[in-house]
Amino acid sequence: MCGRFTRTKTVKEVARLFELAEPPPELAPRYNIAPTQQAAVVGLKPDGVTRGLIQIRWGLVREERHLKGAPLVNARAETADTRPTFSDLLESRRCLVVADGFVEWRKDHPGKDPHLFGLKSNEPFAFAGLWDVWHPPAGGKPILSFCILTTDPNELLKQLHDRMPVILRPDDFGRWLDPDAGTAEVRSLLHPYPADEMTAVALTTRINSPRNDDVACLEPLHV
Repeated sequence: MCGRFTRTKTVKEVARLFELAEPPPELAPRYNIAPTQQAAVVGLKPDGVTRGLIQIRWGLVREERHLKGAPLVNARAETADTRPTFSDLLESRRCLVVADGFVEWRKDHPGKDPHLFGLKSNEPFAFAGLWDVWHPPAGGKPILSFCILTTDPNELLKQLHDRMPVILRPDDFGRWLDPDAGTAEVRSLLHPYPADEMTAVALTTRINSPRNDDVACLEPLHV
């Protein structure tokens, strides 16, 4: 799964990577993005061509019950096309989740041994995301939200966990966002990112609390 991630790069770096027609509004660095918080995603504007960036809720909301209990932050790539909650979104409501790192904890020791994973290139990247908009039946402001697709872990991740988020290569951004590309066409993108192109750093437990969101969250653990 993916339970926390980071977005610390500059607006300029983000705009360049995602080929945004208009620079996004200034984005404060995020060192510890947690479920139910707002996070930056990239999708197509109404013209179906131009890419835009907005911040929406991490934790998919498709009905009122999704606001209660554990948020839907992840969807398994292997079964997303067969589960009613995700199948129509995989077909037509895909987005790019802006990130430059993500945190996993050792599965057999919940809350201990947090590790930060990123790319050796130190570049920002995108998770494969699904989004939706929910209109409360009693009225009120619509809720835009997203979840992150996960897949089997690569050799680096499997030491800690049995899942990892799907990371898309820049050359695949267009196909993932293409409204004419159906589920069958994008399924091939949902695979583990190569371990030899990634890094892992042990962190202190400061990042365990979602109340902490500063650069100290990413300080390496010194043993």
